[in-house]
Amino acid sequence: MADYQQSLLESAELLEDMAGKLRPSQMAAFVLSLSATVSNECNVRQKNVLKDLDKLTKEREVQRG
Repeated sequence: MADYQQSLLESAELLEDMAGKLRPSQMAAFVLSLSATVSNECNVRQKNVLKDLDKLTKEREVQRG
């Protein structure tokens, strides 16, 4: 999680640095790329949480017998 947060912080700092240097279309492309990266990361994390939840549910069912 810390690596992901650090990556977001670095991306935000890069975006701030680039803000005055890019044309609007370039900035839009960068923001869309960053948005896709964040979305993908959220999807991966959601899948991992669902897998963990499924595993815990199965373990509980086994314990209940």
